[in-house]
Amino acid sequence: MKQAVKTTAVSVAITLGLITQARAEGKFSLYAPLHMPNLQMESVGVDMSVGDLARMANAYFTLGMKYENNDFYVDYDGWYGSYGSELGPNSDFNMKQQIHNLDVGLPLFAGERFTLHATAGVRYYNQLVEMDIFSGSLEKPVDWVEATLGLKAEYRFTPRHSITAKYSQGHEGSERLETYYQYKPKHVFFRAGYRIDEFESDGVHVKENGGLFTIGYEW
Repeated sequence: MKQAVKTTAVSVAITLGLITQARAEGKFSLYAPLHMPNLQMESVGVDMSVGDLARMANAYFTLGMKYENNDFYVDYDGWYGSYGSELGPNSDFNMKQQIHNLDVGLPLFAGERFTLHATAGVRYYNQLVEMDIFSGSLEKPVDWVEATLGLKAEYRFTPRHSITAKYSQGHEGSERLETYYQYKPKHVFFRAGYRIDEFESDGVHVKENGGLFTIGYEW
């Protein structure tokens, strides 16, 4: 435990040092993107609403970080969730999932109000679904990394108000679509929107779609 704390402290110190050195040349933001999805996995008979997942949640963690300089940006966001519940007198459902996404954005067009970026990056999925039912048990692990390409469009009504749409596709066929409204009075910003994640591995098609709510700080 002490070693883990020491390692974390050193990592934080190094990260803060790098941010301090680069701060003069760009801006950074730290944010928490809360995705509240429905979950469909038709091939294994899973169809759950956001309410179902909220009641089953045992743990949830989310984090986003972004560096931006002259319309070029590097953006990371990821989340981890653990869920478990009894579906009935003779059935249990357990799922652990994490999705991490890293994008680099290059401006194709940058105007006073409208900006269009081409994006390239990587996306990592890790998911384990376990179901124990009266007729037996089922275990479906999903774990892989994909290269992604996409587009991001942003329209700024005023410096405080904007809307954004993002789409990316992985070379293995995964897709992410999200759109959101942002209110940014100064350093703190708030977002409200919608995100759809779809991917397939080993014959298991997974779709997660629902509200996306974010609070962050830019400096």
